[in-house]
Amino acid sequence: MFSPDDFKLSFSTVAAPTLTIPQLAELAKTSGYSGVELVMAAGEEDTKAHGIELDAPPARIAEARQALADVAIEVSCISTPLTFGLGAEESIVDELKRYVTLAETLSCKTVRVFGSSLSPEHGEVAGLVDAIADSLADAVSYAEKTNTSILLETCGDFGTTKYAREVVKQVYSDHFGILWDVANTCRSLETIEEAYDNLSGQVKHVHVCDFQYADGQMKTQDVELGKGEVSYSSAIKYLAHDGYEGFLSVNTGMEPAEDVLPQYAQVLHQLVGDAFPEPVETE
Repeated sequence: MFSPDDFKLSFSTVAAPTLTIPQLAELAKTSGYSGVELVMAAGEEDTKAHGIELDAPPARIAEARQALADVAIEVSCISTPLTFGLGAEESIVDELKRYVTLAETLSCKTVRVFGSSLSPEHGEVAGLVDAIADSLADAVSYAEKTNTSILLETCGDFGTTKYAREVVKQVYSDHFGILWDVANTCRSLETIEEAYDNLSGQVKHVHVCDFQYADGQMKTQDVELGKGEVSYSSAIKYLAHDGYEGFLSVNTGMEPAEDVLPQYAQVLHQLVGDAFPEPVETE
């Protein structure tokens, strides 16, 4: 029977960019999390303290895996910087395949990618969605030979979830799905109900970050969970109804992480518990 225990919590290394793998594992364990989402470097000049990258020595990968396993912490997602759009180069597809292999090595079940802008200057929206689906198809076929799924994040123009839904429909694979960044869909002025109506059954990973509007709603700023604009209680109830078994992954750069992450974890545990009504006792 599906229960609150099926929901798992992780946090993205966006929350703790200066920590090594052993330090991330310790922070996860002491803050109420069972996973860490590893954000990959975006270019040669972008180095990550966690040290996990495509060209990392096998010994470093093995050490990282053991350090996490020692305290029962999973790698919840490999979040790549790769963006797929019109005429994606073969090198990008090959790089995504390498990330899938890295995820397998780390026993990680999901790899994140982005979709390109759907601006009219790049072509008809329908044609761009078709092109993104076509570009992803080869890498998804590769992922189908593994235990890993490739996920399109609801970010940028794909924060409007009808576009993400169309890509999923066209790729049509159990090894492809959606990383639902709930805050991004709210910034796109979709209600939780509208977003989940489009994404139901396709969500394999969830980003959690609450925010408030600032500067006359021209900007947003991250805030403690429950003090912002995003109705995570509604989102979690929809996920629970669908039998969601992935991670709720905190994705905020608020500081200090040692204070922020426990607060998010505490509220998430409460929201997950509230999503499941108490069983009715019968005589």
